[in-house]
Amino acid sequence: MVENVSNNRASFIDEELVCQKAKDLLKVNTMMLGGGAVINWSFMQKGLVDEMSLLMAPAADGCSTTQPLFLAKEGLTDDQPIIFDPTHIELMPDKKIWMRFNVGAKSAHDFDKDEEYQAVQEMIKANS
Repeated sequence: MVENVSNNRASFIDEELVCQKAKDLLKVNTMMLGGGAVINWSFMQKGLVDEMSLLMAPAADGCSTTQPLFLAKEGLTDDQPIIFDPTHIELMPDKKIWMRFNVGAKSAHDFDKDEEYQAVQEMIKANS
């Protein structure tokens, strides 16, 4: 479920039901998901995304308010990692990189018990 806020009232969207209705009522078999980070992650966690296309510009701003591509929101989405399988990587004429991935299964790796991962997370927090 994804939180939807409109008219200062929160409601929740059932991602699976949205996809099923799009298919049944509108005959949509393929759709592009262009949501924000929480919506993207929510659909991904529900197993409703089978392919991801990402265009990366050769630049970075380092701004702490830049929106991430995916974001778990406590109480709404899981934060279990998902494995991507690259299927296409191309350097575009304008130096952007176009990457396509098949979206795989959730990872069974336990990051909470991964000492190296935890050390990196602590370093990030210490320097934030």
